[in-house]
Amino acid sequence: MRVDALLFRDFLSYATAVEVRVGTLLTIVYDVTPGKPRVAYYKLSSSPKVDLRPGDQVVKAYDVKYTITLDRSDNSLLVNAPLCSLNVLFRPPPGSGAVAEQTKTPGVAITVKRDCIVPNSLLGYPAALCAKPSCTDKGLGVYQRENRLDTGELAALLAWLKSKTKQTGGSQCAAAMETFNNVCNTRALSTQAVNACGPIFSSHIIKCVAKRFDIVELFTRCITAICSQDQGKCSKLDNEVKQAKCSVPTLTARCRTIT
Repeated sequence: MRVDALLFRDFLSYATAVEVRVGTLLTIVYDVTPGKPRVAYYKLSSSPKVDLRPGDQVVKAYDVKYTITLDRSDNSLLVNAPLCSLNVLFRPPPGSGAVAEQTKTPGVAITVKRDCIVPNSLLGYPAALCAKPSCTDKGLGVYQRENRLDTGELAALLAWLKSKTKQTGGSQCAAAMETFNNVCNTRALSTQAVNACGPIFSSHIIKCVAKRFDIVELFTRCITAICSQDQGKCSKLDNEVKQAKCSVPTLTARCRTIT
């Protein structure tokens, strides 16, 4: 998969854990879930886990060098692989980890300027750093157009929902993925649901709805209503959002098309 700039900042702005995997070669985990012990480590293939410490740590996996930088002053984890022109930046929201308040935007940002030169035979997935079904040579832009999605961020969200991979974000994330794959069983429904419900995670909407709703639960209710074509559920959810003095215009518009 070739991706020039893939931003998860908006719809992952509530996340408190990230797991970066390069096939089966390298796993990097940073988890600062409130109320749980901090977890930060990397693991090479079948080798034991190595705890991450503040500062730079350099590891090598099949001739590709990775620099892992843990900065607890602003709760960030940066993974860099110059050979692949790869950068993965993760920063949890305020209140998690060591920082009570922080001014920088939380979320995940991934940039890849060219394909990583790692033989596919060494990888546990079709390609490094991507989730099915978006692991194709077409790239994110083509995937977005094929699925008629409004933005690249929504294309990334659809790829995640369809990936069916084990989630580190908790049972709600797994439930959202399972619900999506059970009820959104056609490309048309998948497109409608992601275009209508995905903007819930955008920065300007999530700031409002997060005050009154559990975000992942709200998203799951949204995709259920859209994909089941249940006008009653859709209108009820839309009215609840409006009563909370918030607005999700894409949800409102889609509800009007369900008869």
